Amino acid sequence: LRAVWNQCAKVGVAFPIDASQRTRVTLSIYSADVGLICSKVEESTTQFGKHVVLWDGKDSNGRLVASGIYVYLIVSEEKEYKGKIAVVRQ
Repeated sequence: LRAVWNQCAKVGVAFPIDASQRTRVTLSIYSADVGLICSKVEESTTQFGKHVVLWDGKDSNGRLVASGIYVYLIVSEEKEYKGKIAVVRQ
């Protein structure tokens, strides 16, 4: 899985996933000390193919997260994706 920076919004990350059917997708973002930063649930809009899960770089209270390394977990009915993402604030 390759996360993509959202250049248009200047804030956010797009996580592309594959779906063979319409599915519920949960994105969870954790801080380096494994504290849950935010969690969101989306329904895929397509029956199959590529679906993009967006994260706006904010915690569950709507505040931008600090620079650091975060762990993401994306769970669908078919598959699980996980990895790390670096957030760099200037």
